Amino acid sequence: MAGRKELPTVTVPQLHVHSAYSMRRGTSLPEFLARQAAKLGYTHLAITDRDGLWAVPRFVKSCRKEGITPLIGAQIAKPGNPRRRLILLTQNLDSFRRLSEIVSIMNLEKGGDGKDFDPVEQAERYADEGFVVMADLPEMLRELHGKISPGRLYGEITWGERQITRRRFFGMLRMCRELERPAVATGNVHMASKDEYLIHAVLTAMRTGRCLKDKIPVVDPSCFLQTPDEFEKPFIAQNVREALMNARELAARCAWEWPERKWLIPPPPDLPPGKRPIDELRETVTPRLRRKYGKWTPEIKARLEKELEIIGEHGFANFFLIVADVVRESKRRGYRTLGRGSAGDSIISYGLDISQVDPIRYDLYFERFLNPERSSPPDIDLDFSWTHRDEMVQYVEERYGESKVASVGTIITLGLKSAFRETGKVLGYSNNEITRWSLYLPTWWDDSGDRLDEHPVTGELPLNEEPLKTLLAVAKSIMELPVHQSVHVGGLVLSPEPIYRYAPLNRAAKGFVITQYDMRDCEEVGLIKLDLLSQRGLG
Repeated sequence: MAGRKELPTVTVPQLHVHSAYSMRRGTSLPEFLARQAAKLGYTHLAITDRDGLWAVPRFVKSCRKEGITPLIGAQIAKPGNPRRRLILLTQNLDSFRRLSEIVSIMNLEKGGDGKDFDPVEQAERYADEGFVVMADLPEMLRELHGKISPGRLYGEITWGERQITRRRFFGMLRMCRELERPAVATGNVHMASKDEYLIHAVLTAMRTGRCLKDKIPVVDPSCFLQTPDEFEKPFIAQNVREALMNARELAARCAWEWPERKWLIPPPPDLPPGKRPIDELRETVTPRLRRKYGKWTPEIKARLEKELEIIGEHGFANFFLIVADVVRESKRRGYRTLGRGSAGDSIISYGLDISQVDPIRYDLYFERFLNPERSSPPDIDLDFSWTHRDEMVQYVEERYGESKVASVGTIITLGLKSAFRETGKVLGYSNNEITRWSLYLPTWWDDSGDRLDEHPVTGELPLNEEPLKTLLAVAKSIMELPVHQSVHVGGLVLSPEPIYRYAPLNRAAKGFVITQYDMRDCEEVGLIKLDLLSQRGLG
């Protein structure tokens, strides 16, 4: 259980913040938001991405690095009805796990369309389990008023530059006072800085399939990460200091310590009760190695003991037993399988038939596979015939439980050329013009390499003249931002409890259940990836 930590003096926090992982709503990656918030003097910052928790592990890690207390939540909307929305902020690890379950239910229900999902029902059912519920529309606050207990429901009020934003501010404030529900000051942050407004508009146009000249649902220009003083001024001027105090109070209530990583590896179903996994691994691999080597030399024994010690210290014994179980089942079915990569540096992998390479014979170093000085988990790739790979995935799901197995998700970005094309479309340029210019752009490019004007492919373009200057500036700003999610080519994760307790789930286009976290963030929360790959050469 995560406990409270000592809190620094609380500046007014930002409780409603969309990162780029709100998928073409927010303009900034969580790392940059945390860095900018620290620069501006914030002590607490929330992440409340739309319908997902994709960015939570990297957001927490970035906030820790910057000395900021992360506040974790999400904005949940009913699919097909974006006005039926609310924000859930978590107060502890248990409520975060419940939020992960809620997000997973929404994404997996009814084949992924979620039409039967209602955020109000979820808030009513679970609000008392450590959630703070925030509504930013009067009709939502009124509906939730009779369903959420006191101290759990707040009405968001957000000041802005536009008259419509200010009318909403006063309308929401009146509703809070009428219902005697507390108002809380939020910034509805979608940008790290004001100069990202064009980027937000372009992303919004992309998301809605429109051009900038059309009417698109952009946020108020003031929905950027202002300094705490700038953010407070209009609330003080309108004599609603209590909304600022409520924001501080919620920041203190919703500050909890993200747990340190602990590897989440389920035991094999046939592990005898009370038996240590490392003992089972020893008893399984030792006779197999004796048969393989024939002569049991001190070198072999020492190598085995060394590997067992490191595997035991890191808590990876169950992982090796699981991989050995998959290999054993593949052989029982008469399927070819081949372990690849640095797993060949392990005598235990050799003994369990995960690898066919003898590390003693070829003088291979175990540390290349599993280094005791690093905390990274073992990386084992298993190749199967392309006709049998799906069967083996099904075996893993059936043996360990479908709710405890998921494919690893990946986050898709555009790259320079695709970002340029999308930018050109929403800015109203013809397809012929966009194609003519994009022919001279590299498909993939990043700022860490050559300058774009020095790239050999772009020599024919007047990069410093309009409209290319603006088109490229916008394209470079959005080319590394998430646009949608896909599935890792072969990665699975397994856990001792339903996966959604540790990683929120989504449904890929082809129907696969996938994690919202990518492989690095899965690893960050303790889920180890097992790669089951298809190889035509084994057919």
